Amino acid sequence: MAKLTTKLLNSTRVHIGVCALAVACVIAVTYMAWNHRWTIDLHRAPVIDITTFKQTPGYKLGYDIYMPNSYTGWTPNEANKLTFNNLTNTYELDNIDISAEQVDDQGARFKVTSIDWQNEFGVTVADATNEQSKFGVPPGGAVLRLSHYVDSRDMYFELPRNVQPSTLSIKVKITSQDFHPSALMFIEYAQ
Repeated sequence: MAKLTTKLLNSTRVHIGVCALAVACVIAVTYMAWNHRWTIDLHRAPVIDITTFKQTPGYKLGYDIYMPNSYTGWTPNEANKLTFNNLTNTYELDNIDISAEQVDDQGARFKVTSIDWQNEFGVTVADATNEQSKFGVPPGGAVLRLSHYVDSRDMYFELPRNVQPSTLSIKVKITSQDFHPSALMFIEYAQ
């Protein structure tokens, strides 16, 4: 009986040790993932790829749209106005200098809006946190779904740590003709 008790006790100790090791591994992996996470992971395949973006029908709005940002300033103007490309039915703004110093210390961010700020396109509403409106831009760009808001949160973007980008370009495709239209946005950087 004593041998059986000893075997059971040793077996239980081994199982407890293995479980403790497994829990420690899960905690370590979770900690590493949390410290190096992006709101939209760079290593995942995009939900919408560039081919789908290009093939999606686009529409022209009854007003101009702008991309005020932390590089060209927060006043909608000609420097951050998106132009409508009739061939692709896409609004475009190319070559925003992101190697320049930002106009404020709030982080790399922008909005897509009408000149009067009454028609904004974004990924979240205004009362969302910065983390909820942040996304990563991988090499080759990213496509995001945008919603129409009266007041949206600034869109914060992160670039890979190992690149030195010089310019940022975006393309916005209005995907519906509703009163509050939806949109897709393709964003990419160049080195």
